[in-house]
Amino acid sequence: MAYKYRVNDYEDYLMKSWYLKNSKATLQALEVRVLDLYDVLSTNPSKVFSRKNGKNYNYATSIRMLDKKFEELGIAFTKQYKLIDGLLSSLKKKKMEFKDTNIDEDKIIMNMASKYFQNFFE
Repeated sequence: MAYKYRVNDYEDYLMKSWYLKNSKATLQALEVRVLDLYDVLSTNPSKVFSRKNGKNYNYATSIRMLDKKFEELGIAFTKQYKLIDGLLSSLKKKKMEFKDTNIDEDKIIMNMASKYFQNFFE
């Protein structure tokens, strides 16, 4: 959702930074869940993967396959973190353009809520 907002004023800046920070927090929560999943699957990895004939792989092969799959996930998480961090850093540079910050907090919250629901129902 954060990509839909062009940063034209301070309200847009706040909205986009809120979306990016929310995305980063969601990604961190997902990463914790994936690590919990890894702990569960690594207790008995030979039951995780099976061959076409229905037989399971041995323990060493299963651990290797499991590690490879989770390494791919780790690389994907790293790419997403870099993307979000890059967007946040470029957004901080844009913040300097907006010197007019005399907007009160109630107006900011109302604008954020209205823009969120407007895009939610689109």
